[in-house]
Amino acid sequence: MLFRSISILTNGTLLNQDIVDKLKTLNNLRYLQISLDGGTKEVHDVIRGKGNFEKSINSIKLLKKNSLKVSSKFTVHKKNLFDLKNYLDLTEYLKLNFVSVARFIPWGQSKDVINLFLSPSEIKSVYELVKEFAEKNDGKIVYDTRRPLWNLIENGNHKLGGRCLAGYNGLTIMPNGNVLPCRAMGKSLGMY
Repeated sequence: MLFRSISILTNGTLLNQDIVDKLKTLNNLRYLQISLDGGTKEVHDVIRGKGNFEKSINSIKLLKKNSLKVSSKFTVHKKNLFDLKNYLDLTEYLKLNFVSVARFIPWGQSKDVINLFLSPSEIKSVYELVKEFAEKNDGKIVYDTRRPLWNLIENGNHKLGGRCLAGYNGLTIMPNGNVLPCRAMGKSLGMY
């Protein structure tokens, strides 16, 4: 086996039962991460395209119905910050296994929209809200609190924050085959 475990990141818009049946044959599949950029159809579809919220939610339900572990990531920026609590409520309702909230990084196709970047105080408020959900959840959902910027809310708390693991425990293969140590880094390692 080439990898001890793998995780698949997707927007979930193309998943169906045939694909899920194939995924279920992967003995080393850790989880599938579905990108959600809003806790409501109105917010998510403005960012990801009309009709994509429903497709992503249906995919999450299909994966859960087939006993696959499901994660979700919310990339927070100025256009969806106000919807973060709705997103966190939705992840609880859907009984996801793992939840991550990441700040928007203006690079790649988004490099020209720097005005969407959150201020340090906004980023801190994001992490405080996620921490509040993590604490009240009692371990039913695992919240990703190991990113370096978590130290903004509680410096010195060994349960929060962490180091960047780019290239250490995973790689990103872009749709064009370009391999990156992390999708937030523009540095290519070559083509797949």
